[in-house]
Amino acid sequence: MAHMVNWNPQEKIPEIARAGMEVLTECCEIIVNDAKVNLASILKGNWTEHGPYKTGKYAGKTWTARYKKDMVKTIRLVKKKDSATRNIWIMAGHFNTWWAVQMEYGHGQWKGGPRSFFRKAIHGAMPKIKVLLAQRRIK
Repeated sequence: MAHMVNWNPQEKIPEIARAGMEVLTECCEIIVNDAKVNLASILKGNWTEHGPYKTGKYAGKTWTARYKKDMVKTIRLVKKKDSATRNIWIMAGHFNTWWAVQMEYGHGQWKGGPRSFFRKAIHGAMPKIKVLLAQRRIK
């Protein structure tokens, strides 16, 4: 029977963590790409695109605009600064495209109801992620 002598697993933990983050990043990139495709197809229809309000209380405020191309561009992978491990997010929206949550879940007075693009991407990416993990021999 084989027996390991003088092996310290603490030495390998950073290397294992980096490899895990690489795989996780690749999986997240699959989801990001699928979410962009899903959102672009949702926004192709009779989606009304408009600039900032011209009249009223919030006239000229940039956050009142609805630019569909901007929303697709904001879907991104974000990692924690100065860290090779931990904390990775997939985000959509920013100050001028804050309405990503309303699109995904249909919250508030969202007229069109929910138009899920993230959840659809996550479910659709599962077979691709399984293939990726199988190629790396991870179960």
